[in-house]
Amino acid sequence: MTSEVIVFHDETEQPAGVNISGHCIVIIPLRIVDRTGTIARPISALVEQIALCRSLVSPEREFHFNRIKGPTWLNGDVASRNLILLSISAFRNVPGDVVGLFGCKLSILFYKKSPLLREYGGIDQKERELRYFETMLRLVIGTALNNLYSGTNHVIVKGIITDASSLHRDIDKRRALQPLLRGSMGSIILKPWVKIDNSAEIVPNDSDHMKYPDDPIEREYASCIQFVDMMLGASACHFYNKKWAPCPSPLVGGNISIDKKCLVAQPLRDLFESVAGQRRAEYLNSMRVAELHPGRKWNDLGAKLMLQS
Repeated sequence: MTSEVIVFHDETEQPAGVNISGHCIVIIPLRIVDRTGTIARPISALVEQIALCRSLVSPEREFHFNRIKGPTWLNGDVASRNLILLSISAFRNVPGDVVGLFGCKLSILFYKKSPLLREYGGIDQKERELRYFETMLRLVIGTALNNLYSGTNHVIVKGIITDASSLHRDIDKRRALQPLLRGSMGSIILKPWVKIDNSAEIVPNDSDHMKYPDDPIEREYASCIQFVDMMLGASACHFYNKKWAPCPSPLVGGNISIDKKCLVAQPLRDLFESVAGQRRAEYLNSMRVAELHPGRKWNDLGAKLMLQS
């Protein structure tokens, strides 16, 4: 089976009280071709499901995990939780069957700021931080492609879409992508089943789908970036928020006594816990989360694996 995919990327600032940042990618197939030649276009089906979640509030709703606030359970919170619930089907895979298959992959790299940013060059701190950002992006993409695909499940990357609106310049393809195009990235060699199209680019796209009324492709991409944002926020909440507590789903308009973000993120937490340490066929090689601990040298990037389905 071969998947032609777009890699969607977002990054987060530090979760409250934790000196950790994170890169998240969700790999979404443009099409999947199996041995019989059956072709599916999962990205359109996924975006339709996101729109269905959004319809509970309004067509203009833009999902962002950090906007989940307040003590009252609202329709918008139900819509956000429904979007997190979508992860259960988005990351499910059924070997040999592409009918109704989303075939998405999730990979997250949490990391601390490097103590040796000066080694990354650049004329000022902002540029050095961005170059470190580009290194982390390359790592999360390369390790995901190597570990979430296999000799029987090939992947061709057609492009990388990132929510890069907060950066002071565009991501440098030479630093972030060309080492992957050459088939190597430091000590990591891309596996034979991984191909990055020579024409693949890193393209910034706004996450607000309403900014693209006349461009259905960029409108789809904006919704996918919102999905990545929600997956990253819910994952950070699972791994780093110490305020988790059991809480039944409240009625709309009711007050809740725990952190609302935890309640919204609960379906992804349940999914992570159900696959942790197990090899469930329906989620095999679909999710990966790691934490990076930079060492005393710029290329000393020891990682701790937190989840591998």
